[in-house]
Amino acid sequence: MSSGNPLVVRWGRLSLCVLVAVVIGQAPHPEGVSPEGWRLLGVFGAVILGFLLQPIAMGPMVLLGLLACPLLGALEFEQALAGYGEKVVWLVVGAFILASSIRSTGLGRRIALWLVVKLGRSTLGLGFAQAAAEFALGPLVPSNTARGGGILAPISASLARALGSEPDTSPERGGAYLALVGAHTNLVAAAMFMTGMAANPLFAELAEGVYGVEFGWA
Repeated sequence: MSSGNPLVVRWGRLSLCVLVAVVIGQAPHPEGVSPEGWRLLGVFGAVILGFLLQPIAMGPMVLLGLLACPLLGALEFEQALAGYGEKVVWLVVGAFILASSIRSTGLGRRIALWLVVKLGRSTLGLGFAQAAAEFALGPLVPSNTARGGGILAPISASLARALGSEPDTSPERGGAYLALVGAHTNLVAAAMFMTGMAANPLFAELAEGVYGVEFGWA
């Protein structure tokens, strides 16, 4: 098999990630850092390198990192899996599954286009339609990147070109306006809803744990 074989390349990259974890974990640890913490750094570095090299998908790479933690003595097995017992983690996972179904079925695109039909009789109306679509999808799509970049940005770009607005030659015809509206309303929607972005439930848990402030959905 030649070195250009995709399977060989993948195994080579994965082996490099494993080597990073082993080398860092077995190297002398600095004073003040426990051996377990140093090994955990090695696993963390290997997983990050795996994200960059992509020998396998990100999900399996994380699972391999979790498996490596008890094998290398960085964490007890119960500690490595403790995060999966957190309700916030499952809330985020469930929200992402819901968001995936909304994108796959085209429901998010349908909602956005319906609002464009109802409100988009002028450039200002298109801006209102874009904002309304963000706020309609905010509770349903927990990733502001997926909502803004995956659903609304292609629609906004198509509308701009329909107005004769190109990024390089004529952004003032409407494209720049729609881009600014999209960028700002995306962040506002992310802050308005618990599932407006993936980090919100985590921040809510931190607020409750550190300051005793409970953020419910309402």
